Amino acid sequence: MRRLTSLAEDMNFMKGEMTTLKQGQERHEKILESLAMRLLEQETELRELKRIK
Repeated sequence: MRRLTSLAEDMNFMKGEMTTLKQGQERHEKILESLAMRLLEQETELRELKRIK
């Protein structure tokens, strides 16, 4: 019974770790999306500036 309790505790710990990792991954995905959008905006601005010259 003690072994089963220990395994259940380990599972709960691992679930928590997975949740934390998933949240971090979601945050990184949002950051990458934001950076990609900013890159596109800057590329558009550069093209406009080159066109004006």
